[in-house]
Amino acid sequence: MTSQPSTAQPVRVGPAWLALREPADAAARASDLVEQVRRQLPASGRAVVHDLGCGTGSMGRWLAPRLTSAQHWILYDRDADLLARAAADLPKVSGRSGDGTPVTVETRQRDITRLAAGDLAGASLITASALLDVLTADELERLVTSCADARCPALLTISVIGRVDLTPADPLDKRFAAAFNAHQRRTTGGRRLLGPDAVGAAVDAFTRRGADVVVRPSPWRLGAAQAALAAEWFSGWVSAACEQRPQLTAATAGYARPAGRGDRRPAERHGAPSRSAGPAPMMFSEADEPGTPLCAYVIPEHGTARRRACAAPARWERSDAGMSRTMWTWTRLLGGAAILAVLLWRLGAGPFLEGVRTIDGWSLVAAAGIAVLTTVCCAWRWSLVARGLGVEVPLRAAIAAYYRSQFLNTTLPGGVLGDVHRGVSHGRDVGDVGRGLRAVGWERSAGQVVQIVLAIIVLLALPSPVRSFMPVVSVAVVAAALGVLVLARALPHGGPSRWARTLRTATADIRDGLLARRAWPGIVLASAVVVAGHAATFLIAARTAGATASTFRLLPLAVLVLLAMGVPTNVGGWGPREGVAAWVFGLAGLSAAQGVATAVVYGVMVLVASLPGAAVLVVAWLRRDHRRPDRADPPRSLALATAGAEGAARG
Repeated sequence: MTSQPSTAQPVRVGPAWLALREPADAAARASDLVEQVRRQLPASGRAVVHDLGCGTGSMGRWLAPRLTSAQHWILYDRDADLLARAAADLPKVSGRSGDGTPVTVETRQRDITRLAAGDLAGASLITASALLDVLTADELERLVTSCADARCPALLTISVIGRVDLTPADPLDKRFAAAFNAHQRRTTGGRRLLGPDAVGAAVDAFTRRGADVVVRPSPWRLGAAQAALAAEWFSGWVSAACEQRPQLTAATAGYARPAGRGDRRPAERHGAPSRSAGPAPMMFSEADEPGTPLCAYVIPEHGTARRRACAAPARWERSDAGMSRTMWTWTRLLGGAAILAVLLWRLGAGPFLEGVRTIDGWSLVAAAGIAVLTTVCCAWRWSLVARGLGVEVPLRAAIAAYYRSQFLNTTLPGGVLGDVHRGVSHGRDVGDVGRGLRAVGWERSAGQVVQIVLAIIVLLALPSPVRSFMPVVSVAVVAAALGVLVLARALPHGGPSRWARTLRTATADIRDGLLARRAWPGIVLASAVVVAGHAATFLIAARTAGATASTFRLLPLAVLVLLAMGVPTNVGGWGPREGVAAWVFGLAGLSAAQGVATAVVYGVMVLVASLPGAAVLVVAWLRRDHRRPDRADPPRSLALATAGAEGAARG
C-alpha cells in the first residue's frame, strides 16, 4: 500500500548501515520487556503488530520469535527499497513465532508522523526502533497521540540520549559529545530534531495522556568483536560533531583513531585494543530491583523504571546495608527531636511561642521576596552543573523543581528528601537517574563549599563567640582540603574496581560539572547570592524576634546558625538550627531564649517562602489526574523504550 508523500525531509539511512548495526541493537534491547508485552497481547487469535519506521525489519526479526502467538506484522516506512527488503527478509527469519504459529507481513509506504485516525485501528502492539530522536516535537506529539488512541502497548526502542563513554578517555571527548548532541538537535529542512531530548519528550507526552511508563537501559557496548561497527560509528560521530562545529576539525587528526588500531588498551574491560564506545554500566532505581512488580507502559533503555499504580507493593529482602540506612534515618530523626526536647526542658515552651507570636506580615513578605532571588540562583546553579554532566535542565523547569524540593525539605524529616526527589525526577526525565542524582549532589556540595568559605571570612573578620578559634579552624579546613586532593591523586584511578570507577566518575563530574570554564563563575556567584539571601532572612528574623544588637554583631551568629542548618539531623528543618541559635546567642550575651525565638521565626519564614513548591506539587497532581482518561475501561499499558548513546552515524 502507498499514501501521499510527505513534505518533510526525513533523516535517511542506508541498508548497509542498518545491517551493520543490527547485531548491536539486538544485543542492547531490553529482553525483560518482552514478557511485559507478551502478557498484554490477546490471549487467543492473531496479534497485529504495527512497526513504525521499520527500516529493513530488524525489530520484527528480533521480536517475532520471542512472542508466543500468531502474528501479522504491518511494516511502515517512507523508503520503498527498505520496505521491500523488510518484506522479503522478515518471513525468512521470523516466519514462525515462539510457539510455532505463523507470522505474516504487510507493508505500507507511509509518513508515520501523519497517520490517520484509523491507520492503527485494531493494533495489538505498536513498535518502533531508532525513531524518536529523528522526529520533531510536533511529529512526536502526533505519533504519541496515534499510539495512545490505539489503546494498546507500544514498545519504542533504541533512541539516542546523548551519552557516550569512550575508553580510554580523552580530554576532547566532552567537546565532541556536546557538538554531536547539538548536531542531533539541528534544524534540517525546516524541522528541528529532538535528538537526545526525544526520550524525555516521549515520556512526558505519554504520561500526559494517562500512560504508565517504564524505562530500561539498552546501551551499545562496542569492543574488538565489533571493530567494524565501532569504526563506522566513531567516524560518523566525529563527522557529525565537526559538521556542527567546524572549529573541531583541526583536532580530529590526533583524536579520531579508528577502533581496532593503536597500542592503547581500554581502562575497563571492553576488550578493544584502542578506543571502544558504549555507555557506562547502567544504574538501577528501586523499580529495577528484582522482585519489583512492573507496571504498564514500558520504555526500555538508558534510564530507570518509572512505577505508577502497580498492582502489588514491592517486596524487599532486608540486608545489612538496608538496616544501616534505616538506623541512620532513625538516628537523624531522633537527634533532631532530642535537641528540641533538651531546649524545651531547659528553656520551656516560652521562646517557641514568643517566636510564633512576633511574626508579622512584613517579615513573611520579605522572606518570600528574598526566596525568589535565592531560588532562581539555586536553580541556575543546578542547571549549570547538570549541563556539565550531560543532563541539562531548562532554567524554568529548574526553578519549579527547586521550589518543590525546598518545600519538601522544609516539611519532611531529614531536610534532604526534597533534593533526592528532585534528582530522581530529573534523572527519570532524562533517562539517567544516576547522573540526575549526582547533578543535585554536586550542586548542593558546591553551595556548601562556597558557604563554608564565606563563613570563615566573616568569622575571621567580625567579633563572635568563636573568633579566637577561627585561625586554627581555617588552617584545619585548608589542610583537610589539601589532604583530600592528595589522597584522590594517590589512589589508583585505573582498573575495574568499584573505588576506581567511583574516582573516575567523581573526577569527571568535578571537572565537567563544577570546574568547567563556563560553569564555575556562575556557580560561585549564584552560591554567594544564596548565602547572602539566607543571612539577610535570618537578620530579618532576629529583628522580628526583638533582637536589638547591631548587624555586625548578629551576622556572625547568623553564619553559624546557617552552617548548623546543613546538618541533616533534623525534623523538617527543626533541631540543630534552634540548638545552635540558643548556644551562640547565649555566648554572645543575647540570651538563649532570644536565639530560639529567632530560629523559630526564621523557620516559619522559610516555610512560608517555600509554599510555591506546594503549589507546584498540587498543579502537577491535578494535571496528572485530569489527563487520565475517564473511560470506564482503563487504558491498556504502553511500552516505551529509550536508548543508549548509539545510532550516531545516521547519514
